[in-house]
Amino acid sequence: MLPSPHPRIGLALALLLTVSLVAPSASAAPFDGDDDCGATLWVPQDHPTISAAVEAANPGDRIRVSAGVYAEQVIIDKAIQLEGSGAEDTIIDGQNSLDLAGMGQIRVIAAGDVEISNLGIVHAGRPGLLSEPAVGIFAASPVAGVTYHIHDNQILDIGDPNADPATNPDLGIGWGWGFHSQGGLEHLRFEENEVAGCSSTCLWLEDHAGPTTIRENDISTGLQASSGISLNNYSSTPITTPQKIRGNTIDMGLENPDVINFPAGIYIWAQGARYTNVRVQDNRIENVIERKRGIVLFGGVWPEDGPSPGAGLRARVEENEIIGAPSSNGFTGYEGITVWGACWQVRIEENEIREINDGPLPAFPTVNGGIRLRASFLDGVSSPVGMIIRDNRIDAQRGISVEGSTSNSLIRRNRITALGPAAVELGPDTSGNSVKRNRLETPTDEGNAAVIDNGVGNTVRWNR
Repeated sequence: MLPSPHPRIGLALALLLTVSLVAPSASAAPFDGDDDCGATLWVPQDHPTISAAVEAANPGDRIRVSAGVYAEQVIIDKAIQLEGSGAEDTIIDGQNSLDLAGMGQIRVIAAGDVEISNLGIVHAGRPGLLSEPAVGIFAASPVAGVTYHIHDNQILDIGDPNADPATNPDLGIGWGWGFHSQGGLEHLRFEENEVAGCSSTCLWLEDHAGPTTIRENDISTGLQASSGISLNNYSSTPITTPQKIRGNTIDMGLENPDVINFPAGIYIWAQGARYTNVRVQDNRIENVIERKRGIVLFGGVWPEDGPSPGAGLRARVEENEIIGAPSSNGFTGYEGITVWGACWQVRIEENEIREINDGPLPAFPTVNGGIRLRASFLDGVSSPVGMIIRDNRIDAQRGISVEGSTSNSLIRRNRITALGPAAVELGPDTSGNSVKRNRLETPTDEGNAAVIDNGVGNTVRWNR
């Protein structure tokens, strides 16, 4: 049985029951707009399907799709514009099929500029196997210097919503990604889309070496959701192009106590080589519920890969709002911002983190409320260096915990209200960190007295 359609598209589907799933009636009225590029091809007026229009189009042409439900995979291999008449009216329905020619209900592999807008993508299919992920839009240009602009679309109900890795031995079965890029070189602009109802990661960029702009999207994570937005560099080549994640709203609010992958609203993962130009700014991550985190930065390699001095992460995390939510056992999310492993000179500034871990306080360093700096969970050694944590407002069980061999970090001018024993806690292997000029408060202490320092050569002064 197919999953029920997302409620936001339910009305549109009801109105379109008389429309063929292969192509809508030719009487459907096109939307208005001015032609400002090459020729304009209409679907279904000129071509019965979107795929037929793409095949007939020349680079630079525009394809306009009238309202209807289209059951097809669309492969875009040339520079075109594809525009629907509205994301709730022009719907590409993959019907959870197992016959796609490659990953992606819409698959973009053009060596030229592409624009996709005003479409709804639902129930994406898979390329032949249940163990393959279902993907709403897949995009990866083989050449640099081009732009893929994907905006004002809805990507809904991707993958099996009942898939649960705790009970499913094959984690691939049921995976559903709203958007995926693998090794793309284009400037990706993913803006003002709605992504919801995915059974796993909503937006996943893997080894995407081109510039990235993910801006002002509305994202709701699913049952197991690895993350709302995930950028991963597994390659051996550093990614130095700007990677910008800005102004998105991410709702993490589905509780699943059995989830095993500790999802996050935003996850930046530099495993193979470095990310050096990442900016996470002005996002709102809400309902950070148990076993979930707001923002995670990770730099490091798998132990079996051996030492890799080129791996690591440098980023700016600024002006984000991260809000917890209670779960059935009284815990809220694990952490607001987590920095793991080989990260250096990361700036965490002017963020607001609140209502994290209002339940019982686990033993240090199992979990933290506001900001946590810690050794890599892969090798247990690599730790952040030279962090700048400044002008943040934190209301959580723990304010900031500094663990592993984290060193030479500045913690300045933060305002922290902690419900546990310390506003700032420095672990025994930390060194050279400076905690100065913060406003710190716990239920029993203020200022310097609200800091626990078990490290060597750390400086704690002028806090109030």
